[in-house]
Amino acid sequence: MNPLRISSLVSCFHPKATTSPTSASPLSANFTVLAVALLMVAMMPGAAWSQMVTAVWTNANPDNHHWSQEGETSNWSTAVYPSEGRGGVDHWHVVIGAPAPALLNVSATTTIDLLEVTPLGELDLHGGRRLRIKSGMVNDGLVFVNRDGSAHTTVLTIAEDIGLSGGGRLLLARHSDARLSVDTGKTLLHHDGHTVAGVGKITGNVQNAGVVQADPDAGVGTELWLENGDWSNTGRIEALPGSLLVISSASIENTSGLIRASAGTISLAGRWGETRIRGGRLESDSAGFLEATGWHSVLESVHLDGNLRLPSGNTLTLDSEIRNDGLIAINPTAGALATPLLVKADFELTGNGQLRLHRSAHARLEIEEGATLHQAHGHTITGVGRLTGNVGNQGLVRADGALGSGGRLVLRQGQWTNQGRLEAMPWSTLEVNTLELDNRGGVLGAIGGTIELAGATTVRGGVFEADADGVVEVAGNQVMLEGVRLEAPLLIPSGASLNLRGTMENRHLIAINPNAGAHVTTLAIDSAVELTGEGQVRLGREGHARIAISSENELIQRAGHTIAGTGRITGDFLNQSFVKADASLGSGIVLALLHGRWLNEAVLESRTESRLDLDGLDLFNSPTGVIQTAGGDVRLVGQTQVVGGRLGTLGEGAFEIAGQAVTLKDLRLEAPLKLPGGTSLNLEGSLVNDGIIAVNPTAMAHVTRLQAKTDVHLHGSGWIRLARAGIHTQLTVEPGMTLTHHDGHSIVGTGRLIGNVLNHGLVRADASLGSGPSLGLHSGHWTNRGRLEAQPGSRLEMDGITLDNTEGVILADGGEVLLAGPTHLTGGRLEAARGGFFSVEGNLASVEAICLQAPLEIPRGALLQAAGILENHATLAINPTAGASVTQLHFIADGELTGTGSLLLGRFSHARLVIAEDKVLLQQSGHSISGVGRIIGVLKNQGRIEANASLGSGTVLELGDLTNEGLLKIHPGTVARVPPGVLLVNAPNGRIGGGGTLELQGDWHQNGILTPGPGDYFRTLTIAGSADHSATSTLEIDIGGPEETDRLVVTDTFSAAGGLRVRMLTGAEHLASDDTITIVQAGSVQGTFERIEILPAGEAEIIYGEQEIRLTQFRNIASAQPEQTYHDWIAAQQVPAGQDGPGDDPGQTGYTNLECYYFGLPAMPSDEAQTGPVLQWQRIAGQAELHFSSPRHVTGVRLGCLLSEDLEAWQAGEPPEWLHTSKSRRFYRMHLPGEPDRLFACLKLELE
Repeated sequence: MNPLRISSLVSCFHPKATTSPTSASPLSANFTVLAVALLMVAMMPGAAWSQMVTAVWTNANPDNHHWSQEGETSNWSTAVYPSEGRGGVDHWHVVIGAPAPALLNVSATTTIDLLEVTPLGELDLHGGRRLRIKSGMVNDGLVFVNRDGSAHTTVLTIAEDIGLSGGGRLLLARHSDARLSVDTGKTLLHHDGHTVAGVGKITGNVQNAGVVQADPDAGVGTELWLENGDWSNTGRIEALPGSLLVISSASIENTSGLIRASAGTISLAGRWGETRIRGGRLESDSAGFLEATGWHSVLESVHLDGNLRLPSGNTLTLDSEIRNDGLIAINPTAGALATPLLVKADFELTGNGQLRLHRSAHARLEIEEGATLHQAHGHTITGVGRLTGNVGNQGLVRADGALGSGGRLVLRQGQWTNQGRLEAMPWSTLEVNTLELDNRGGVLGAIGGTIELAGATTVRGGVFEADADGVVEVAGNQVMLEGVRLEAPLLIPSGASLNLRGTMENRHLIAINPNAGAHVTTLAIDSAVELTGEGQVRLGREGHARIAISSENELIQRAGHTIAGTGRITGDFLNQSFVKADASLGSGIVLALLHGRWLNEAVLESRTESRLDLDGLDLFNSPTGVIQTAGGDVRLVGQTQVVGGRLGTLGEGAFEIAGQAVTLKDLRLEAPLKLPGGTSLNLEGSLVNDGIIAVNPTAMAHVTRLQAKTDVHLHGSGWIRLARAGIHTQLTVEPGMTLTHHDGHSIVGTGRLIGNVLNHGLVRADASLGSGPSLGLHSGHWTNRGRLEAQPGSRLEMDGITLDNTEGVILADGGEVLLAGPTHLTGGRLEAARGGFFSVEGNLASVEAICLQAPLEIPRGALLQAAGILENHATLAINPTAGASVTQLHFIADGELTGTGSLLLGRFSHARLVIAEDKVLLQQSGHSISGVGRIIGVLKNQGRIEANASLGSGTVLELGDLTNEGLLKIHPGTVARVPPGVLLVNAPNGRIGGGGTLELQGDWHQNGILTPGPGDYFRTLTIAGSADHSATSTLEIDIGGPEETDRLVVTDTFSAAGGLRVRMLTGAEHLASDDTITIVQAGSVQGTFERIEILPAGEAEIIYGEQEIRLTQFRNIASAQPEQTYHDWIAAQQVPAGQDGPGDDPGQTGYTNLECYYFGLPAMPSDEAQTGPVLQWQRIAGQAELHFSSPRHVTGVRLGCLLSEDLEAWQAGEPPEWLHTSKSRRFYRMHLPGEPDRLFACLKLELE
């Protein structure tokens, strides 16, 4: 052996010759030992090397380059061609140099120990030939395997652990049929500087420090397969343009090596066994790519700087880490077969490259259970497909339908930590399905596409964002968001559900059931949740879009955020912003707040054509809290309680009660509130009402109640309107409680008020506001310090109440006020206007110490009890319709009748004024009792008692024990009867007169004045019985001429005593001395007058006959002149010149719109109309009458009254005809047809 060749041969074995110690395989030590042993043997003379024969290629026959030349001169330096066993030689060292080439044509396998190809040498293995090398190979030339492209398998076999070195190239020239094969368990060391290239197969274990290239230019075909071996690559493995380098069932330790697709393709074909590349660089240029085929390919800790494809139906496993600065494409052709990229252990994906998935459902990145894929910042996973398992993302994960088929990228079944971005591009969906996603520090962005949250997915923290076309959507009913910030529209489609926890900062829109589907759609609150931001939660269908807050949890909506639409919100809620029912945002009209405890510090609102239902809530409004209508309605349903705050309105719309258990407490109402028929509303605490509460507004035949359940205070300037009389509309106060109704507030309409009330405001019966005429006050204790009223056509009924009216007013303002049942009325004023009046029903009502300024009727059969002072300035009529039933005013205690009014008895025997036994009734000056009926009991009169048949039915006024200190006047055709057992005392200051009959069946004491014609009338007074004058009594007779005189007729004995006063009126001055005037006629006359007065002056003689008393012999008679002339009286009445003004209503009948116009009065009377102010309405026997009174001393006038309902026409100078009253001098009365709603009147006074 030539010692000079030994160094080259050593390099065939010694790995250190071409590799560093750190890159050597485990077999390196064995090869080193072998190489050193060979070297030592070669240096020992006569050693084993003497057994190896060197055969040098000589190519002795230039025309024949065959390795074997059977029968010819050999092409070798030896006599025979080299091959194990040839020429008895077992060990061959073959050296091939020029001239080239050497063609291996041996049909059997050729086996040698060492092959050395010099720089000018070339070895060609013909098709079907096989060369087996046992000890080493140094190639500085060219070695072709199957150069002729034969379809026969051609193999260069490495039989032992050997090296392949040199600067030459080993070319495989036909795919599949050109092979470099390393025997099982052996390893080929391919040294730096050497190249294995071409198309074919390399099988077995290889340590590569050189270049391995797939090169289609080297032979037939395009594929170079590296298969079935363990490789260590510190050199370069490469696919040249147009080639396919297939790594099949092989493992490549590539830590410091390079695998590159240079316009070619590198395929990891893990079809029949695992193919693994560990470490190093995987590169491709723009025209080349790497791909994984089969199901057992693995990349471990590699650096990819190029294109890596995982075709449809294949599988690639990633292990440990990959730095990807290129592109990994999964199922790039979008085939219909599952294509998984597998991660089986914790894995790092770094670099600036992309991992692309190209078909939904069929392109997959699968991380096995227990493993986690970590994607670093800068790296991107994109496309359409599936990502399954645990991921820690700091890079970008993007659904991009433009990169594949199907438009959907699914992240499913894993635990994710995202500190990067998860995105959906236009026309794409990023489906997050059954993930635990910790998104704190991360972003989910819908960039023109859809992020779909599905399955049992939980997202914690981070941001959702979107551009104008992007949305986030929920699928299924197990998704949960916790502590996220939403800057994108979030849709919860029909039938889906989303759970919230923690704080959500919503700056955009959460749409619940946005398409108004017919399935329940829920935003579920499973813990304490805060909604912040300036966004909106929008509910899209009544009943089917819901926010459901679980028990013992609370949803807090902070200032700036809004919940709006139609649907339901259930559970506990703290509102610091807007909650709006808005039908324009959804289907249906109702947003229902159900079954929870609410604290409202801001606004609950109902928009146009919408309704906000509060159903089963305990709702507490803070001082800033308001529930308001803004064109829609608010309905309070079930056991709802609203406490505090304000119920307001921004326009149309009303509040409405449904059910019978709603409660309002301590709040302000500034909007209409309706209680439809059959509902109830409870009040507690204080209600400031500046709106209208309408109870049973449609007047349905169902009991409807507004109930004060505790002591309640009603404030404000609003109304409570009761809209149906009887039991169907009620304002009730719980027994033992009191409703305090404050000044400024009103209760109006028809219905019932039941219970205790302290009234400072207005309570008004008004039939125009409801069905039926009556508003009933029932069964309670009332204190009235305000006003109780009855409007025209209405009746205010007080039935069974105790009413302290001491500081209040009750006004019959065109309507009726009825005292019924055991009602007791104490104090205060009873007033009337516009024809209104008071009446009594039944026999249990009572009054005490009242001021009556209105007509009061006690209809037939009724009884009114009275006590104390009854100050009457109107007409109190007992049985005014003259019915045939006993009707009474019964003073049950000492009492007084005061004022300027009158008490009218309307039927003899059946109209009664009764004073209880041992009690005394005092009628004071200014008041009158008139009509026909009975007075029973003790009466002291300082006013007027007028027996007047024209005012009732019958002719008799029957008196009780009477002390008369005023006037007892008996009108013509009327009898004043003193029944047996009754005493009539006419006190010294009392007057009895008139043109009727005083029937004495009992006793009487005449100590006062008898005056048949009091006033300006000449009358005959008849006394049926005896008339005994006392010394203090006076008979007063008016004479105006021989035929004009007063006269006293006594049916029995007249006992003259006391004084006679004769008043000579106008015309008496013409009496002749022989004129005789009879002034008294009696059954018999006894006694004489002790005092005689003729006024103003004159003399006459008195003739006492047995049955008459006459006056005659008149001398020096002067007639009386009025104490005040008409001119004086007119001057006293006139208003300042040029002033016009309305008249008053002294009758207090309710006609407050009656206007009496005054004109400047002339200095002297004329035929022109004159006006006077003494005009009043009265209600007599149920009919309105216009009265005019003038002082007794004013004579020579008559009254005309101009009436009109057309003020404008009157003022324009077109008055109607004058209506004239009777010719009575002092008292003018005119009956008016009906009761006009509006009347203008002017008095016309003319000289007679």
